[in-house]
Amino acid sequence: MLLKNFIPYQKRKKRSLLVWMILTIFLLLRTNAEPRPISSIMFLVDLSHSMNVQDISTDEQEFISRLTLSKMLMHDFIKNNSWSLSMWVVLFAEQALIHVPPTSDHTSLLQSIDSLNTNLLPAQWTNILWAIALAHAVDPWTHLVLLTDGGEEQSLIYTGNDAIPLHIVAIGSDKGGVIRNARWTIYRDQHNQAHVASVNHKYLQQLQTTFDASYQIFASSDDNTTITTGFVSWASMWRQRKLLLSASILLIIIWL
Repeated sequence: MLLKNFIPYQKRKKRSLLVWMILTIFLLLRTNAEPRPISSIMFLVDLSHSMNVQDISTDEQEFISRLTLSKMLMHDFIKNNSWSLSMWVVLFAEQALIHVPPTSDHTSLLQSIDSLNTNLLPAQWTNILWAIALAHAVDPWTHLVLLTDGGEEQSLIYTGNDAIPLHIVAIGSDKGGVIRNARWTIYRDQHNQAHVASVNHKYLQQLQTTFDASYQIFASSDDNTTITTGFVSWASMWRQRKLLLSASILLIIIWL
């Protein structure tokens, strides 16, 4: 006769449940660890001249520029962010540079954001991938928030294998508006026609697919008004793990 036949039925049942719970806990912990938690947040801010386009409607039936809305969204995100995280600001147009290195001083960060204008960089065209590559090179663990209208049509070339946490904030209307430089001069073509730029969803959706990014669209100052990245902070992930572990231990004690 096998040894298991001498084990009372209830005891065998408890052991089976215990094994099942341990396997379930293991799977839950693995699932919970899949999102890469935030170490810092880096804003990638488009300063090409198309960000001066005033096609963002407000409650007062007026229009503000895409860059102005970008600043408003960053202000809101920083002020409502309960995480004690370092934040960066990278500016880009044709080139990209680090404008604010990682800082937890959100007051000075907001002041730097307020000072942004499209005169800070030479802007011939928009090179989003250059900004993403720079950000990933200086800190592979940071999470990126890209604020842009998508710029000109580009061919997407990304050969890296690294996963880059990216949230795309598409700013601008489909109708678009005339492009002005930082001195507010209208860009005109050889026929003296004003250049009109609308948000480039086609390219931004290519980026979304390539990086498996989240995506938000803002065409007015009251469109949700908040950047919602879905990023997970180290603190919140650790709290979730501790709660899960505590509940699991309690269940095991009850069943023993």
